[in-house]
Amino acid sequence: MTFEIVTPEIVTSDKKTEMKDRQKAAESVVNIGLFFNAVLAVVKVSAGILGNSQGLLADGINSVSDVIYFIVVKIFVRLSGKPADNEHPYGHHQLESIAALVVGAFVITTGAAIFWDSVNSAFNLLVGTTPQLKIRLFALMVALSTIISKIFLMLHANRISQKFKNMAVKALARDHRNDIFASAGAVIGILLNMLGISWGDPVAGAVVAVIVAKTGMDILREASSDLMDNVPSKEIAAQIHDLLQG
Repeated sequence: MTFEIVTPEIVTSDKKTEMKDRQKAAESVVNIGLFFNAVLAVVKVSAGILGNSQGLLADGINSVSDVIYFIVVKIFVRLSGKPADNEHPYGHHQLESIAALVVGAFVITTGAAIFWDSVNSAFNLLVGTTPQLKIRLFALMVALSTIISKIFLMLHANRISQKFKNMAVKALARDHRNDIFASAGAVIGILLNMLGISWGDPVAGAVVAVIVAKTGMDILREASSDLMDNVPSKEIAAQIHDLLQG
């Protein structure tokens, strides 16, 4: 039986340059997404309240949660760029997968919250405990603008994740895609309301919430698989290396 001795990777000048480029690109995706999510959170929550759109308000709350975990991911991405040391001879890249786990957990939680709020709103409309308000046109404009901006953010994040094989950035790209679905649901709900179907707004939000939660579970599964495929094998290789050296 033979064992493959795994030794810490030698970091060359080219490798350092590649790591810096990877770090810079990832932080750029996070910073751009953080800025747009903060702006969209304020705009959508305000438009949802003033425009009488429950779906857009829920979408705005989704953007608020985006801001929170984008900050968390920003911290993890920065830590993942630290060079290898004695305690972490293979570097800190696994923190990217941990960041993806954080994103997945937040996405699932957000989906569950939006689903509950949407179902509750639909029920209140059906039983008559909530007045049926006409949604204003500017709420529709905000939702459509959100879709356009999120398409560009998703494409940018997806391009960076494919180029650098970054799990955290890939999770953020999926989150931008979720936001497109959420805003599309808000658009459908608003249009149904304008056609006189008042319960269409919250029901559309509930459907989108299921899609959001499903994506969160996919992110968790992929990030967990990445951690299990990589971390244990390296630890075992290091133990074998120590035993053979002893």
